[in-house]
Amino acid sequence: MDPILHTTSSTQDTDTARLREATTLRHRADSLRQQSQSLDDVLGVAYRRRASELEIEAWVTEIQAGALAHGVHSAA
Repeated sequence: MDPILHTTSSTQDTDTARLREATTLRHRADSLRQQSQSLDDVLGVAYRRRASELEIEAWVTEIQAGALAHGVHSAA
């Protein structure tokens, strides 16, 4: 097996997995934001804060995957 081709394929697989992870993180953040609307003020703030943390983590994950700047969602 050609090590260069193997590395490229492995890198693409890793990038694809990272982009899937970023999508999952964003969905979780959206879910927390929606849930926060039906909670009391203190817990709602905590849910929104965690949602923001997840959005930042998704943003970093997209950058690490090599997504182009115009294809990356902005962080919270």
